[in-house]
Amino acid sequence: MVENIDFLNNPDLLKALSTKFKEPIISATSDLKFMQGGTVAQVYLVTGIAHNDMNVARDYKIVLKIQNYWERPNDTHSWRREYDLYTLNKDLHLTSKLHIPRCYLALIRKAVFKKSTDTGCLN
Repeated sequence: MVENIDFLNNPDLLKALSTKFKEPIISATSDLKFMQGGTVAQVYLVTGIAHNDMNVARDYKIVLKIQNYWERPNDTHSWRREYDLYTLNKDLHLTSKLHIPRCYLALIRKAVFKKSTDTGCLN
């Protein structure tokens, strides 16, 4: 669970915010609010204030989704489809009113103490 992660000036958060604001972000405060969870993912709203290298403050609000590794019978890569879609790094519109949320950082990390692989996206 992400509650054990120190998000104050977390390098992944700073990288995502730098991408979001299209400028170097050197520090950021953060507050995590659990939004929803299930068997394959935990979703959090991350809010705070980001500072660029000129010490200009910007309020931000992004979503953190941590998806656990899972397999559908006869479909071993089903857990990766959403990650692969986000890493296309395009502003994809499914219809005129429905589009894929922009992802500022997507990571795949192997968990040390469990068999699963976690994927995360800050968008």
